[in-house]
Amino acid sequence: MKKMLFISPREPVNVAGGGLYKTKRLLAYFCEKFQVKEFYLTESNPVSQENMYQVKINDKKYQPTLANLIGSYIEGVPLSVYRNTPEDFDRERFNELASWADIIFVDHFFMYQFVPDSFAGKIIFHEHNAEFNIWERRASIEGSILKSLLLKREAKRVFQYEKKSALASDLVFAAPNDIACLRNAGCDSASFATTYHLGEDSLLDTAPNNFKDLGNNLVFLGGLDWEPNFNGVLWFLENCWDTLRSETNGEVQLHLIGKISEQQKDQLSEYEGVVCLGFVDDLNDALSQAKVFICPLQFGSGMKVKNITACYKGLPIVTTTIGAESIEFVDGENCLIADQPKEFVNAISSLLGSNELCAEIGANARVMSEKEYSWDEMLNSMYLEIIK
Repeated sequence: MKKMLFISPREPVNVAGGGLYKTKRLLAYFCEKFQVKEFYLTESNPVSQENMYQVKINDKKYQPTLANLIGSYIEGVPLSVYRNTPEDFDRERFNELASWADIIFVDHFFMYQFVPDSFAGKIIFHEHNAEFNIWERRASIEGSILKSLLLKREAKRVFQYEKKSALASDLVFAAPNDIACLRNAGCDSASFATTYHLGEDSLLDTAPNNFKDLGNNLVFLGGLDWEPNFNGVLWFLENCWDTLRSETNGEVQLHLIGKISEQQKDQLSEYEGVVCLGFVDDLNDALSQAKVFICPLQFGSGMKVKNITACYKGLPIVTTTIGAESIEFVDGENCLIADQPKEFVNAISSLLGSNELCAEIGANARVMSEKEYSWDEMLNSMYLEIIK
């Protein structure tokens, strides 16, 4: 049995969705196929175990501040890499782990900094997103000219780091749209293989929602510590929420599931009808209270795990074009796609006003997800690519 060193930003615990959910599923699968040792960064006290090495990040350094941006320029690395570089790092211990392994699986681009130059085994690079594309898209919607220029500059720095990492890897896993994006940008000589970012497929075994018995509840799933998520929620609240509240005589709520800071809760408390659920013990129970799932992302990359999870549950989804990327969505058939505030409101209103449409769109989404997005098939495919 081959030996794998699995390196990822966070140990996959307290998972509510998103990239961390995929990390959890990948790790469980790899532990069945390989001898696995793990390496993580942590915000709390590191845990010492025989097969796991954790190192604490510097809280001050981790903040996305101007001082840290300047520090990243001094170090000559992208801000994401700089923020995730621990100061108390036992390189000798890590190199011992690396020398033990036949394979290093790098989960997220900024973890590539830990791969030893001398490593002679197989390097597998798992892109959760084409990271530079997120920075480019963020720059495109930024109102400040100075901030937009800084974001564009950061996108170039991130791309150079991603390109170097991809070309140095034996295999790069990415979602279809990210592979196309990276190739078009200049990573065409890297060795790519397709992966999908899938959701909580146990929801396929749950009963579909009885929409006629539900109130006008919307739901969003995703940690608000991820900027595209928080930005998307704020865009929705600032541009769509008042109209929806008016149309429903205030009888509409937005439930937010996932990591939410106290500061964000205070900010969101300005909007009536917004319920911050945070982490939930039973995801099915929380989603069973919703009539419509929203994904109002304005920038981002890769497949959106939140949308696949909603499909598994059979929820009707209103999403943006960016939210729909790499998923077999057909507007009006298994989802509703809208990019402008008025269109987004109209799409939600059409679902709130028709239980039959909710059931039809949701059922089509569920059928599509069950047919196209199987964890077993994807994981087996990844395994076969790794052992070639």
